[in-house]
Amino acid sequence: MNIAWNSLMTTGVPELDDQHRDLIDTLNQLADAMSANKGSQDIGKILTFAEEYAQSHFQIEEAYFKKYACPASAQNQQEHAQFLARFRELQSQFEQHGADFKFLSSVYRELSNWLVHHILGVDVQLRDAIGK
Repeated sequence: MNIAWNSLMTTGVPELDDQHRDLIDTLNQLADAMSANKGSQDIGKILTFAEEYAQSHFQIEEAYFKKYACPASAQNQQEHAQFLARFRELQSQFEQHGADFKFLSSVYRELSNWLVHHILGVDVQLRDAIGK
């Protein structure tokens, strides 16, 4: 169930790649906590950390997109805003449902799928912008 980092996810900016690994690790911690039947408090802490870390990461990443005039900059910002809005919806639902395994599994799948697709579809475009 865990996500694995691979070289196709490299953006060309070591700071961003390290942060992507941290985000992947956080999602993997969520999967591990679910598998270990951790309580709502533990899972809530992981989700709160993930949101705060994502917000910080998105700001840094968007600055790099701007610095290197990456053509995907607007798409990147839009996807980040959509992600944060959806993440807040999921957190609200978590507060209502608690640590229900079925619900948390769908949250994990949605967040991990978004992250992998975003990195591979948008973030890696930064490599080409840096190379110019």
